[in-house]
Amino acid sequence: YLWDLRRPGAPLRALRAHRFAVRGVAWSPFSASGLASASYDLTVGEWDAVKQDPLIRRLRHHSEFVTGVAWSLFRQGLKASCSWDRTVCAWV
Repeated sequence: YLWDLRRPGAPLRALRAHRFAVRGVAWSPFSASGLASASYDLTVGEWDAVKQDPLIRRLRHHSEFVTGVAWSLFRQGLKASCSWDRTVCAWV
């Protein structure tokens, strides 16, 4: 779920695409609605939280749980993920 902590009464919306637990999320420093998620389903989700269909794409390369995701502060659209498979992937 996506929550606005200034209004904690109810979630703003549900973001559903991962089959297993989400381990981490990160907001884009270049887009107010850009979000990335790291999941135990071995994927990274790229989202636009304000769109009717918010999932932009699902990124697949890891062979184990994805445990973290972060956006670059210097290059728009660049993000990295890390996994229990001992790899770091850079995504554009």
